Amino acid sequence: MTEYNDKVRAVILAALMVFSVFAGTVAFTGSTVAAPSSSSDLTGTSVNPNDVPAQSGVVHEIEYTVDNVSADGVADTSNVTVAAGSISGTPSVSSVENVQAVNGSGDTVSSSSSGAEITVNPDPADADYATPTSPEEAQITITADVTVDYSGANDAESGNLAVDFYDSDDGTSSAAFGPSSIGSVTIDTTLTRGANFQTSDPAGGDIYSGATVYQGEEDINFAGSLNQELLGASGNAEGNVLSPPIPEDQITGTYDNNGADSNTGGGYVIVDRPRITNFDINNQPGGPDISGSSVATANAGNLEVAADWNYGAAEDVELTVEDPDGTEITNAVAGSSTMSGGSGTIAVDMQDEDTGTYTFTVEGVDDLDFGAASSSTTLTLTSDDQAELELDEDTVTRGEQFNFEITGARAGDTHVVAIEDNDWREDATQSDAQSIFRNAADTQSTGVIDSGGSNNDTIAYAVVEIDDDTGVGVGQIDTTQLDTSSIDINLYNSTATPSVAVNDVTGYVDQQDFDVEEGEISFDNPQDTYVAGRELEVNGTAPSGIDDVVIYARDQGDYQIVDLDGRNNQNAPNAQSSWDVTIDVDSDGEFDQDDVILSKGNGEGNNILSVVGTYRIGAIDAVDARQGGDTVPGTSISKTLSTTNFNQGTNGQTSLRIVEPTISADLQTIDGQVAVEDGEVDFNGTAPGANRIALVLVDRRGNTQYIEASVDSDDDTFDETDVALNSGLSQGVITAHFLAVGRDGVIGDGELNGNTLSDESQSLDELETFVGNLGSGSGDGAQVRSRLADQTWDDVGSDDVFVDPIEFRYTDATVNVENIYPEGMQADGVNPVEAGGTMVVEGTTNRQPEDNVITVELLDDEGSVVLGSTEEWETDGEWSVTLDLEDVQTGTYTLQADDGDNIDTADVEVVSNVQTATPEPTETPEPTPTDTATPEPTPEPTPEPTPEPTPEPTDTATPTPTEGGGPGFGALVAVIALIAAALLAARRDN
Repeated sequence: MTEYNDKVRAVILAALMVFSVFAGTVAFTGSTVAAPSSSSDLTGTSVNPNDVPAQSGVVHEIEYTVDNVSADGVADTSNVTVAAGSISGTPSVSSVENVQAVNGSGDTVSSSSSGAEITVNPDPADADYATPTSPEEAQITITADVTVDYSGANDAESGNLAVDFYDSDDGTSSAAFGPSSIGSVTIDTTLTRGANFQTSDPAGGDIYSGATVYQGEEDINFAGSLNQELLGASGNAEGNVLSPPIPEDQITGTYDNNGADSNTGGGYVIVDRPRITNFDINNQPGGPDISGSSVATANAGNLEVAADWNYGAAEDVELTVEDPDGTEITNAVAGSSTMSGGSGTIAVDMQDEDTGTYTFTVEGVDDLDFGAASSSTTLTLTSDDQAELELDEDTVTRGEQFNFEITGARAGDTHVVAIEDNDWREDATQSDAQSIFRNAADTQSTGVIDSGGSNNDTIAYAVVEIDDDTGVGVGQIDTTQLDTSSIDINLYNSTATPSVAVNDVTGYVDQQDFDVEEGEISFDNPQDTYVAGRELEVNGTAPSGIDDVVIYARDQGDYQIVDLDGRNNQNAPNAQSSWDVTIDVDSDGEFDQDDVILSKGNGEGNNILSVVGTYRIGAIDAVDARQGGDTVPGTSISKTLSTTNFNQGTNGQTSLRIVEPTISADLQTIDGQVAVEDGEVDFNGTAPGANRIALVLVDRRGNTQYIEASVDSDDDTFDETDVALNSGLSQGVITAHFLAVGRDGVIGDGELNGNTLSDESQSLDELETFVGNLGSGSGDGAQVRSRLADQTWDDVGSDDVFVDPIEFRYTDATVNVENIYPEGMQADGVNPVEAGGTMVVEGTTNRQPEDNVITVELLDDEGSVVLGSTEEWETDGEWSVTLDLEDVQTGTYTLQADDGDNIDTADVEVVSNVQTATPEPTETPEPTPTDTATPEPTPEPTPEPTPEPTPEPTDTATPTPTEGGGPGFGALVAVIALIAAALLAARRDN
């Protein structure tokens, strides 16, 4: 082996010596070649693009030529760089790809790239290099795609893309020719559309990464780092393909080179919907918008079209104006027809045009002239004396306010508008009608005027001035005092005054009408049922224009007002100022008032709603509640409204059933007991109609405790937990008395402790004092309970609601072991249990489960063997614990139950087998004789019918075998069986 290795080594060494000699010869020969002598032999010819955004991944297509290439292959390596120049951020080449080299004869020269270097390898034997007849013959033209990172550059910088060129055979790495510029590069950090892109040029231009393109753009090219086909990266665009031209229905969103929603580096664009975002015709530069309206020709000489559009980076917009015949007159009336940059204005002079309606359109100059990218409006030119009325609304709900406009009038003139009194609401006075026209916008004055003449006309009027800027006069109408019908509004010429108008009501130059409808109030609460005495929120919604509503109730006659203050104080001092009958309506139309007791108050409606029955209750506009007669002190609100008057007003109403207050309650005890050690009780219940309830505890010695709870207004419930019992209460039977005030709102007959009670709150305060005095007296429990009843629910005239007394025993805590038995073998008393099985322990307690734990422990002489516990049991106090006896040996044990304060024990036998399972079946035989004893004798009469079927078998003896039912069938089977056996035996013999 050693010899073989030695031979191999010898061969390899010999080969290495031969190759080293050959390589040395080649190297020596190469080193003798002379390098080109002039840098002018490198010529830069082009770089594209030369306008780029400041981002990474910008791809340039470069081309340059090297002249005077010698036959030995000089100029075989070039290094593409980016000259620093004035470009910040040190731009650098990240890759060079798609390199191609062609010699002077058009033949491909071997070339490659690595990183930022390009290597060319001309063939030294090529005649073009060996004996060139002209400089062009010995040249190489190189093209490549160079990717450059410009992300650190600043706006509007420029620099040169350059090439270092050197001969790798000259023994050095010095640049023999370069660097040499092959093109200038301009950078714009904000330019996502190339510098060659023109918004006014249908030819479009280049789009770079980060640009927003628009549905419908056609003349664009993706450039820079963008692929020609992009993928949707997010939202609805995800999964869709984007390439220019952009379809009009292209899904909007982000698209990038790889669909990864990178939005950085990899190249992306955003597709948006092109739209005109604003389009106005201003009466003068910067003035009010009068598009869609009208203007007198005299005021139309200095108009301005103003537009904003979101596609300013893609296209300019152009204005088109058409006359009433559809003829385009843009050049005749507009100083310019195009706007650029996404926002602009154009001056328009229309004063020499004829009257009529003109159409103005703004849209993109090229592709973006569809859908929302185009917008149109109109402007009507009128003559100076053609004043007209225009109403903002045709139909309104009474109480609403709306605008009207006077158009076609001379700027600065004033015009009277008027509404005659036959269009006012029936009960409106001249004072009320003062508010029909509001002193708003261009209104100079308002009022009411009576002709006083034979025509006896009266009008509500407004004097409106025509604005110098807009050529329009704007006024406002409040419909609160108008009739619910068709209303005429008259416009008079500029020479008319209110006095002229009222004496010639038909001398108007224009008349318009609008309909006033009766509004409807939505009366939301109360609904369906109301418990007398209960506090609640009265609320609903009202139409616009209504400031206040009033609540009324009706039994069988008229509607009666409901006082909302919840106090019967009409006989109290200053009672006249204590009425509360209106509810304010908010600006959003909602009205509400909290803590209202409908069954109490000064109004007759309160009396209606305090008695059990079904009634109507409703809200009405306070203006409609002014019907005269007996009014609420200090107001003009009528106490009583006829059904007709109520229904004719703006109202909302519903049916309401009044029910008596009630109370139900539950006091939680454990098996009718409360342990002194726990000293707490829980109670809950419902008390519709009450805000608070009282619980009075009375022990056998007459000691008392007063406890109070609040009632939830949402669901009428009360719920109190862990209520501590007074230490002064004696052990023994205690009675719990739950009570609350009835619909009259006071305890008993309304007098307690010598005080006249006014409401629920005072009643319960006095009751607490009364109960305390009872407990400190000399009476026993029975006497105290009797006195309590006498002053509350049993009092003469009392409507207090109460619960029958609930008794419980206040006593020491107990825990008892009642039953022990093997699981699945329930039995009373203490029974043996089987080793390895499961023992069930049952017992009773009077402790509260929420606050206590019962621990059950099996003990032997050495201590605890098995331990279990429970903290869950029902109000009957019965608890249960199971113990696993898997590792327990046979023997006698002590079982101990402990509630933390008391212990009960029992001795229990653990045996190898439980024999007590047998008694269980002894119980089952007892019911069986009772069940079977009575039915058995009853079938004895059946023998009588049995002889009747016997003759039938004699008649049907032959068919019986076929049915498979009688002794004949058995014999036949036997015969067949014998024959079969014989045949089988014979077959076996054969």
